[in-house]
Amino acid sequence: MTFQGHVKNGVVLLDGGATLPEGAEVRVALAPARASTPEERGWPLGYFDKTFGSIDDATFVRQPQGELPRAVEID
Repeated sequence: MTFQGHVKNGVVLLDGGATLPEGAEVRVALAPARASTPEERGWPLGYFDKTFGSIDDATFVRQPQGELPRAVEID
């Protein structure tokens, strides 16, 4: 079986998920993702060209984002 997915925050997420029997052994082989354009990923044509740097208000300040909880360490 072959599944595709991606890594988010260090965790492999399978697209569509996978149901495997308890105790099944798995092997993960990393392969480079194919390059894609923003449009291929669902963004409207020219979205980033039109919006990048569009906030020209000198008083605009990004608020503090807070701290993320520490990730669980895996041995």
